[in-house]
Amino acid sequence: MQQRMEQRSNELQDRARQREQELLQPIQSRVNSVIQGMRAELNYAMILDADAPGGVIVAVDPVLNITAKVLQRLQQAH
Repeated sequence: MQQRMEQRSNELQDRARQREQELLQPIQSRVNSVIQGMRAELNYAMILDADAPGGVIVAVDPVLNITAKVLQRLQQAH
């Protein structure tokens, strides 16, 4: 009985993760598109995600943070 409940719980968690990915994928694609456009427009060699898990960014000049600009572009495109 407990094994069946654990199996069912795992199945539901897998379906929830899959659904979450289905919902997030279009948003992530849109964000990535805006970031790539800004990277090209601003002639940046790279854009780093300072909040990424396992990130190794120790310090950065806050002037280089383009988060607000990305959010503004996303709102304009909406």
